[in-house]
Amino acid sequence: MKTAAQIISWVFLPLFMPVYALLMTMFIPSESKSIMAEQGSLSDMMVAHKLHIILLYIVLSVLAPGFSLLMLKRQKQIESVELDNKNERSLPITLTVIYCSMLGIFLWMQIPQGRIPQVIFALPWAGALASLIAAFINRYEKISLHGIGAGLLFGFLVMYFHTQDTFNFNLIVLSVLIGGIVLSARMYLEKHSLREAVSGYLLGVAAIVLVLTFFPNSSLNL
Repeated sequence: MKTAAQIISWVFLPLFMPVYALLMTMFIPSESKSIMAEQGSLSDMMVAHKLHIILLYIVLSVLAPGFSLLMLKRQKQIESVELDNKNERSLPITLTVIYCSMLGIFLWMQIPQGRIPQVIFALPWAGALASLIAAFINRYEKISLHGIGAGLLFGFLVMYFHTQDTFNFNLIVLSVLIGGIVLSARMYLEKHSLREAVSGYLLGVAAIVLVLTFFPNSSLNL
């Protein structure tokens, strides 16, 4: 059972969750009848644009933070890449904020706006917001970063599918199941208490809802 919980923790690392969200929405069809670009369907995007966006996410949301964690461990600034020690989390979380912001800027600069649903541009800023709040909370308790990632996945799917006329509801169900499995695994491994796990999940949901609610009306028009 412990091995299964560890595998779940690694498969659903917070770094991977934005990529999973994109794969679900880009390659599983949904449909929007709206002619507004910000309410288009991610599955209708050109394959070249999909691959470009996914590559940017992999580099700045997975590889760069992962490499930074390995370097911090090598320099003995952290004991483990899982960041079990609350006192060692401040710098890695701050780096996550920086990488998410860089991703948001690169997307805005490289991806043609008007052809791409605006949720794509908002997702990195939700990650940055959640990480920024997590850095503050971490001063008092070890909030679950896995919970934040699972919450971001669920919140993104709900908010995105709200703009679609037809979509696969099973993806919402799947994201709920993933959240439950991930939180259960973290608590089984005694990495977090119930409060830390649930508060992380709720923070992830709240961050994505806030950003996707206000982003189209503000950030892209700067």
